[in-house]
Amino acid sequence: MLTAKNLAFSYDNAKPVLDGFSLSLKAGEVVSLLGPSGCGKSTVLRIVSGLLDAEQGRVEWHSDPDVAFVFQDPALMPWASIEQNVALPSRLSGKVDDSRVAEALAAVNLTSLEKRFPAMLSGGQRMRASVARALSANPSTLLMDEPFAALDEILRFQMNDLLLDLVAERGFGVLFVTHSLFEAAYLSDRVLVMQEGKVAGEVIPSLDRSLTPNAQRGSSAFVSAVDAMTTLLKVIEQ
Repeated sequence: MLTAKNLAFSYDNAKPVLDGFSLSLKAGEVVSLLGPSGCGKSTVLRIVSGLLDAEQGRVEWHSDPDVAFVFQDPALMPWASIEQNVALPSRLSGKVDDSRVAEALAAVNLTSLEKRFPAMLSGGQRMRASVARALSANPSTLLMDEPFAALDEILRFQMNDLLLDLVAERGFGVLFVTHSLFEAAYLSDRVLVMQEGKVAGEVIPSLDRSLTPNAQRGSSAFVSAVDAMTTLLKVIEQ
């Protein structure tokens, strides 16, 4: 679906944020980017989405680049209803599709709240609305920049489970930025641990998705993945 090769980028001619970064993403795959602040995780998403142009390297799409972005802040329009917020991508494209908006709201269990305004919703509900807005664009690739970082642990677990359900149902690829080792281990097919704009190592959690979420988080595969990421991050910090 997506291949990024040898990306390089710097802000204002300063020290490179990305320096030979490469990744691949397949349909139905969740790839997480993990690493210390400033290692280039968010910059990767912005280059893949087209918000930034790489100074070197290239991004290759092997299917139509239908991309949707979910940020840490839901960034909902406060004066518009949830339904209107979710419909924004289709309005901007000039092709309003009420059925697609309804499907997106149903996918995140917000149908009963569609007429409410963002201030009337909880933090978790606002984030679900942000995810629904991205889904309404019918993306083949979902880019997520620490979308659940501001949520409490219970809500974060619920949003993680919702995301995995949506990936299984819709088959889009996800490029996910997080600072949480536990979130990365639970969500990911692969975790790319970054250091100074490069991939320092890759961890493959290999969780058994037939188990319950709690059983997955308590499994030896989960523990091994967290240990492997911890080891890589300790090496980076030295």
